[in-house]
Amino acid sequence: MSKRTETETLVRSEQKKEAEAVANVLMNLSEKKRVDLENFLKAVDFLEQRNSRSA
Repeated sequence: MSKRTETETLVRSEQKKEAEAVANVLMNLSEKKRVDLENFLKAVDFLEQRNSRSA
């Protein structure tokens, strides 16, 4: 089971509706989709770090 954490993020007032919509989608993801998304984001982070070291 994946750990759920709460994070606060500042957004511009003109982006509030979009940010709330994204947050709502993320909160309603199934456990499997949440794990899949988490793994995907970790892979992206890994690739970004590897690319920044070689640059």
